[in-house]
Amino acid sequence: MRLDTQFMLDSIPIILKALPVTAFISVFSMLLGGLLGLLIALIRYYKIPVLDRLFRVYVSLIRGFPLMVQLYLAYFGLPFYINMYCQSVGIDNLAKNIPPLAFAVFAFSVNTSAYVSEVFRSALDSLDKGQREACSSIGMTSFQTMAHILLPQAMVAAIPNLVNLFLGNIKASTLAYMISVHEMMGVAVVLANRAYNYLEIYIVTAVIYWLLCVLLERVFARMEFRFSRYKVRV
Repeated sequence: MRLDTQFMLDSIPIILKALPVTAFISVFSMLLGGLLGLLIALIRYYKIPVLDRLFRVYVSLIRGFPLMVQLYLAYFGLPFYINMYCQSVGIDNLAKNIPPLAFAVFAFSVNTSAYVSEVFRSALDSLDKGQREACSSIGMTSFQTMAHILLPQAMVAAIPNLVNLFLGNIKASTLAYMISVHEMMGVAVVLANRAYNYLEIYIVTAVIYWLLCVLLERVFARMEFRFSRYKVRV
């Protein structure tokens, strides 16, 4: 069996055209999930009544469900409830105008938020508890203590795990093609189905993802080194 190298070379630029979609899913789900995850981490760190238990269950559920299941729930479940709401208020169904990409970003953001919350919570818990007492003794409020003292340190401590989550998001974004999102994996599947060169196309796709992750690892390693100097000064 010989590989069709010409087909492999020709497929590279076609797959790379879908790179912006992969980047959009990965970056926006990390940003939205990161913000929600940070909020959850702060709620659980301060042990706010009711919300603490609520988000504890939320994190457990999200981390316990396969990402594929969450993706399907978002894709099939959200339009159903949106349609119910539209009918109740007497307007046209808005769900039919929502692209699959939006449901993919929503599902990945929710999934990411659960893991990011644990990363930030662990980073905050690793800090010396005496810092809060010291800040309180000099008249700093809880908000000032968190914003100016604790959170910057936690951010630095969380960087390696956040980088791993982001790289994981890039690789997990391949699942989005299951709901008709044409990111890199989706385009690769279409090409493979047309030409029946499955082995060639999957080898090319694997190499592209590998090179992308290696490049990002190098970039983030330099960023982490620069932030580590701040960690020492803190």
